[in-house]
Amino acid sequence: MPRGGRPERSGVRGPRRRSRWSPVKLLSWDGWSSATRRWLEQQEYVEVGPLVKGYRDDLRQLYVWLVEAMQTTHAAEIAGANDVIRRRNLALTGGAFETQHEFMAAVTSGLAEWRAEQQTEGETP
Repeated sequence: MPRGGRPERSGVRGPRRRSRWSPVKLLSWDGWSSATRRWLEQQEYVEVGPLVKGYRDDLRQLYVWLVEAMQTTHAAEIAGANDVIRRRNLALTGGAFETQHEFMAAVTSGLAEWRAEQQTEGETP
């Protein structure tokens, strides 16, 4: 792969990004075969996604396995850390919220009350 080549982003299509590389930048690398060099010279851009799909898919599988293995191997440590965070949040809120659902319900209610106050203040002359 050439050094310093930067992909040109073509935007988002569906759930995946597409990367287009400039053949001019790719041609700056002197390791291409003559056939590949001729092919590159005929291209407006090179779509990198299809070229690296197999590698990307293998890497994605590796990361999924790695995260699952870490979660399994360190389940006790993760549970302990989550408990510390839960207890910290209880201490910070004075024990008001045991769960995220309770916290979000309080936030939603408080926001609705604030909006109602803002509308009422805006209506007074």
